[in-house]
Amino acid sequence: MIHVKKIVLLLCTLFVVGGFIACGSGADDDNNPQNSETKYTVSYQSAYGSVSRITVKENTVLTEAELPNLPSDSAKFVGWYDGETLAVAGTYTVTKNVTLVAKWIPYRTISYSTSYVSTPGNAKVPEGTVLTETELPNLSSDSAKFAGWYDGDTLAVAGTYTVTKDVTLVAKWLPYYTIYYSTPYGTKPENAKVPEGTVLTSEHLPELPPADEGYIFAYWYIYKDGTEIELLPGSYTVTSDERLSSKWVKNSSITVELHEDDTEIFITTTQNGNSWTLTAETGFEKYVWRVDGTVQTETGNILTLDTASWARGVYEVSVEAEKGGEFYSARAYITVGGNE
Repeated sequence: MIHVKKIVLLLCTLFVVGGFIACGSGADDDNNPQNSETKYTVSYQSAYGSVSRITVKENTVLTEAELPNLPSDSAKFVGWYDGETLAVAGTYTVTKNVTLVAKWIPYRTISYSTSYVSTPGNAKVPEGTVLTETELPNLSSDSAKFAGWYDGDTLAVAGTYTVTKDVTLVAKWLPYYTIYYSTPYGTKPENAKVPEGTVLTSEHLPELPPADEGYIFAYWYIYKDGTEIELLPGSYTVTSDERLSSKWVKNSSITVELHEDDTEIFITTTQNGNSWTLTAETGFEKYVWRVDGTVQTETGNILTLDTASWARGVYEVSVEAEKGGEFYSARAYITVGGNE
């Protein structure tokens, strides 16, 4: 009986000691650093779409899967932000519980309005978009000239115009007008079609060759309120259909006025029909002739000019020559005009 009691006492002692050993072993596991990693929650906030929050270990670098690109028909997704900081995949590191907020740019609708041809389809672009030639297409019509897209009074220029709202762009058109030509001599130029506001240039005011009847072309003119208006390149703006008439002067009405700058060299002139011959004194070297400042090919002391095709006006003819190392010059003025 005594032996049984001793055995029971020994077993109880072993049980108690074993319990302490087991408890001590468990405390050591709890103090193991491998089981004490800090984890944080990444939450997401977005006006469009949704993303489930995730839990990651401290110092986790988020990937594109954890920073997903969100689609929406109402706005353009720009990115995820931690306050003012953009969370970039492969760079952004989690060091706290954080709520990432999706940033969006609203889409704006561009509508078009035009009086000619088909209206382009509406375009949807993010606010702040600078429009290109794609969103500002060039239009063409046989009835008018396209002058650009306008937002109210503002011309929308590709590469400059910025969309800040829903907008309707209106096409501006300039009506075409016809320039009719009338002339009693020579060949009448082809009628020209130009947009309103065109300033006439020499292209619209062509010179005509001399007429066989002995007249030379002077200028184009129009009648306005009973008054003849001479048309000079760059001086007249087209605002309606215009009829241009040609002015002619007699070819014989040509005069020459001599003017000697030096007393050492003189010019004499002779006329042979429509030609004028200017002769400078001999005894000089290196003759240089100019007509209205343009150097002529003649290098001798005689210059012959065919004035038959010259328009009305005053032309300066000069000669310069050298003698004894000194330079001398003289001038003549040829005036084309006279009785009609």
